[in-house]
Amino acid sequence: MTTEALYRNNVYTNFADRRRKPVLRNKKRFFIFLAITAFILSFSLYCGKAYGFREKEHVSITVAKGETIWSIAEDYCAGGDVRRLVYDIKSLNSLEDSFIYEGDTLIIPVR
Repeated sequence: MTTEALYRNNVYTNFADRRRKPVLRNKKRFFIFLAITAFILSFSLYCGKAYGFREKEHVSITVAKGETIWSIAEDYCAGGDVRRLVYDIKSLNSLEDSFIYEGDTLIIPVR
């Protein structure tokens, strides 16, 4: 094709001159699309909150005479590993060893 033929067939014409106003051809389909999109978005946000972060609960206790970290952990352990709870108690209360004294206040994680 020659250059004149290309110009005649509007290949090189300025497309900005032929701007068309966008027309919504199928309004029903468009609104169904919007409704489905809104439903999926709201459902995904709802599920994100349902499985979100849950803050751990703690109980503050005062150590009585004769209690040890192990005996306290046995009292508050709900069928889990007592050693893990002893570790958690020590780390929450910044204890380097297992020595506790009567009257000390300890934070116990509730499971």
